[in-house]
Amino acid sequence: MEILLINDDEIAVFGMKRLITREFPEAQILSFPNGLEAINYLENCSNNTLEIPSIIFLDLNMPIMDSW
Repeated sequence: MEILLINDDEIAVFGMKRLITREFPEAQILSFPNGLEAINYLENCSNNTLEIPSIIFLDLNMPIMDSW
């Protein structure tokens, strides 16, 4: 299972990774600090027929490109 965290708050990402790892130790966790980097990653997955993450946790307010 692949889980994607999109959040610019390093403390929140750290906490989420700990919680996810505790419940799903086999999960692969990727994180991006803004929406633009996450969209580029997801487009790359789509263009190369790679698997899209099963779960995406998305922060609303971020620099460069937020989720609004």
